[in-house]
Amino acid sequence: FFIFGKFGWYTGKKILLVALAISLFANLFLGSFDLYLFSCAMLAPGIVLQRSAMRGDSPALSGLKGSLTLIGGWLLVVAFASFGAEVSVYGQMLRTLDQALTETLEHYRKSSDFSADALIVVETTVHQMKQIIPIILPGIMGGVVLIVIWTTMMLGNFFMAKSANAEVWPSFRQWQLPEKLIWTVIGMGACILTPIEPLPKIGINCILLLCVVYCFQGFSVTVFFMNKWQVPLFIRSFFYVM
Repeated sequence: FFIFGKFGWYTGKKILLVALAISLFANLFLGSFDLYLFSCAMLAPGIVLQRSAMRGDSPALSGLKGSLTLIGGWLLVVAFASFGAEVSVYGQMLRTLDQALTETLEHYRKSSDFSADALIVVETTVHQMKQIIPIILPGIMGGVVLIVIWTTMMLGNFFMAKSANAEVWPSFRQWQLPEKLIWTVIGMGACILTPIEPLPKIGINCILLLCVVYCFQGFSVTVFFMNKWQVPLFIRSFFYVM
């Protein structure tokens, strides 16, 4: 995103092609070709974000386009990595998480530091996690996508302002979500309460994603008031972390 924004499409493509060639050689040497494809899928959202910025799209619309592009790229990589395998990459991930929870429970069972009551609480918690994690894992992974795109837009906008003296979007403290987005929250909340499968699962995963999006908006409001009140950097950093 930053390379295309600063150097243009012609020079930017040359730089990225050289970087791709060096990275391919390194990954082949290390034997991690799947990771190389996973990383390459992140190039497309950078291009989409840059084109969206050139069109004058809002940060919300640009972020949506970038997120959908990254999700599509990663789905293609997962499909490629899962081709011919007995269990898909997603299935392997679920199996690994389930195995990790089982091993954790066994560790607590063998430990002499836990009372019978505490062990019952741990067993109940692990059992609930085994049921809930497969349901909300798509929402969690989608949240990772949103954070990647948001970070790209934040840092890209900052570096463009520093190096080219031109922000492609307004400063982050001016970012605003569409007001009508609240109806999506209400609709997904209604889906959670609906007893018809798979609407509750879809609703809870969408609510998780919307929570991340509204977290970005809340952070933007915080940055706005920190700048308005000219809060010192040390105290400001504390509030940002909180």
